[in-house]
Order: sequence, then C-alpha cells, then structure tokens
Amino acid sequence: MDDSSARWVGEQLRYPQRLPRTSRLVDWTRVPSAMQRRLEELARENGGSVDYSDLPRQRWLRGDSATFTASERQLIDAAMTALQWPATVDCDETRLLTVVEGIIDRIAAHPAWESPVVGARSVIALHMELHAYAAAVHELLTLRGSTPAPPPHSDGTSYAHQEWSRRQAAFGHSRAALVNRAAALRAIETRLDTVHRLTEDLRTTADLAADAHRIDSLYQHIAASDLTVASARSTSDALEDAAADLREQLGYLEGTHRTT
Repeated sequence: MDDSSARWVGEQLRYPQRLPRTSRLVDWTRVPSAMQRRLEELARENGGSVDYSDLPRQRWLRGDSATFTASERQLIDAAMTALQWPATVDCDETRLLTVVEGIIDRIAAHPAWESPVVGARSVIALHMELHAYAAAVHELLTLRGSTPAPPPHSDGTSYAHQEWSRRQAAFGHSRAALVNRAAALRAIETRLDTVHRLTEDLRTTADLAADAHRIDSLYQHIAASDLTVASARSTSDALEDAAADLREQLGYLEGTHRTT
C-alpha cells in the first residue's frame, strides 16, 4: 500500500458523505464454504453487483427457491445481522464505511476485475470484506458513543479521566487501522486502473501490429505511384525535347529547300 492511497482516503473524510447503505451483514465464518461457492455462482449469474442493503438477496432464499434447502436458508438467516445506523450522525466512522462502499462498488464493476492478467476474483470476497469492515466500523461507533466523558471536576490523575484517555487512544488506533484497510482497497482500485490501461495499450498495439502489413502495402503503393508519376514526367519531358528537336530539323530542311 502506498502513501497516496492513505492520503486519498484522508481527503475523502474531510467532506460529508451520505449515510452507509450496508445495513445487513452475514457472519461468513458461519456459512460453509460449499454454500459460499454456490452464492458466488449466483452472484456471478446476477452480474456480480453488490447489494449493500440485502445480501444474500432474499429472492435467492425464497421458500419456493430450489437453490437452497429450508435448513440452508435458515443457516444463512441465522448468520445475518441487522445494523442500525444513527440517522443524523455524520462522523469518521460512517464516512469511512461510505468511502469503502464506493471503492468496493467500483472494484466489482471494474473492467479489469476479472481480467486474465489479474486472475480469478471472488465477488463474495468483496461482500466478506465489506461486511467485516462494516461490523468493525459499527462496533467502534457504538463504543465511542457509549463512552461517557470524564466528570468535569476530575483532574488528569483520576481513574475516570485516565480510563477515558486510554479509550480515546484505543479509538484512535482502531480508526487508523480502518483507514489503512480502506487505503488497501483503494490501492487495489488504482492497480486495477493500471491493469486496464495497460491492457488497452496492449490491445491497441496488437491492432496496430495486425495492420502493419496493410500500412506497408499502402506505402509501397504510394511509393510506386510516385515513381510512376516521376517516370511519366521524365517521359513527357523527353517527348517535348524530341518534338523541339524535330521542329528544329524541319525548320532547317525548309530553309535548305528554299535556298536550292
């Protein structure tokens, strides 16, 4: 991860963001890998888009759905958690999650995400990271909001003030870790941009190479045309010289005839 990604995330946090859209989480450690693979297949069949508010999509898990059995649907439902985001809070935590949602949204739709150069990538893995990130953000926001301020009459040596200071330091470390995770996702996005740009450059180069013989043929045709024009001009000049010489000879013969 480079410093530019962390700086980019920091710049985004300077401005108000919309509220997070991720409100339903799946504890993926409770979902068997076989079910994760089937969800992966379903996600790809549905275009690989990220549904922030309802994953897995409830229509996948309808009672009449043949995709999963009733017990499998119950297992996924049991692994799901609903998050409550304060409707009026605009803070670092909600801004961070909103920024990450945007990054993951762009990664999932990025033309280089499934490029052969990058290799196979998991759509569900993006959901996993988003859900883990949202859970950490929500926990930090909850703990920070439930931490009371130290009594106004306490000094810096009191237990209450020291505990408050210790928690603030822990919150700062947690926030820095969340920023680093967001910056790592941003670095992936920028690298996908690079892969896409290089892939397009390679495609353009291949197209140019494929047409090289046509360009060479065109050049040779034009060069041959130039030679033909030059040859025609030379011939025309020679004919003109021959005509002038003939006129001169005729004039001489006419003069000789008059003399005799």
